[in-house]
Amino acid sequence: MSDPTLPTIATWFVADDARHATAAPQVGRDSSSQRFHDVYWRCVCVFYLFSKLRNPGASHLFFSNVEPPAIGRLSVADYLRRLGVATVRLPITYRLPSGLVSAWGNQFYILDIIRWATQHLSGSLVVLDSDCVWSGGCQDLAAALERHGALTYRIDYPATHDINGTTRIEMKALLAAFGHPVDEVPYYAGGEIFAAAVDFCRRAWPTIERVWEQNIAAARSGPFLREEALFLSTVFAIHGVEGGTANRFIKRLWTGRKGSNVEPADVGLPIWHLPSEKKTGLRWLFERYVEGGRSLPRDEDGGREALAKHLGIPRRGLVKRAGDLLYLVRHRLET
Repeated sequence: MSDPTLPTIATWFVADDARHATAAPQVGRDSSSQRFHDVYWRCVCVFYLFSKLRNPGASHLFFSNVEPPAIGRLSVADYLRRLGVATVRLPITYRLPSGLVSAWGNQFYILDIIRWATQHLSGSLVVLDSDCVWSGGCQDLAAALERHGALTYRIDYPATHDINGTTRIEMKALLAAFGHPVDEVPYYAGGEIFAAAVDFCRRAWPTIERVWEQNIAAARSGPFLREEALFLSTVFAIHGVEGGTANRFIKRLWTGRKGSNVEPADVGLPIWHLPSEKKTGLRWLFERYVEGGRSLPRDEDGGREALAKHLGIPRRGLVKRAGDLLYLVRHRLET
């Protein structure tokens, strides 16, 4: 029996076909390839392994446009069922017209998920990218959702910084063009988390539908919202959602060879978003604890410190660097 005071926790994966293939940084240029898909299926398994460990009382859903496949000897569908994760087969209907974007072409799937939630859920919903790892529980996040109704992970890019093709200045202009002028330059809310009460989703849904049509029209002649985080940032601005209320729960942690933004205090965050670890640390966790069935690491902090070392938090030690190199070489040989 799930705890109704806790949010429903979810992630998603869209298996693109060749007609809809685009690129995704850290993974590859062809989102329709099997190797591309397998990177994300591994992340999905690791996501739920740790979410179920940290949040045993929460309901868990997985959204996808396809039935989860097998990876080697592991049936992803069976694994999710054993964990108690319900899979929702949901087609993707929100895509920008072909040719408008060359990367992240399926990210607007979150809108399909929000629409589904307005029809089928109560309480609250937390949707995370699959390359997130729960290092702690969701109780404090649930309390924050109760207070705020919707939480946002605010990233303070300069107003003129190009965020996937659009600046915050252009977001402000688009809001005015859409009939919602604002005095201040709107903040940017990272797309790795969507956390909201279902009641908020229902209130915001007419706005989402209207802004979607307006954004498609804008794309014909000038700046437009190219990805879901920019899109939802405008929706949050229209509804006056406070920025940064999720920042104490999650951070986009860059742990790769080209540099790190990780600070020692980040170890204590309950959610680590790890874009650089899709092919390395998260694959290691999949092979060891999902595919290999090893016992999860334990320490005085419930395994958090041991887990952090394997993911380059707060820094990449010698063992981690050597392991990453091995996995990157293996990936090149596989491709």
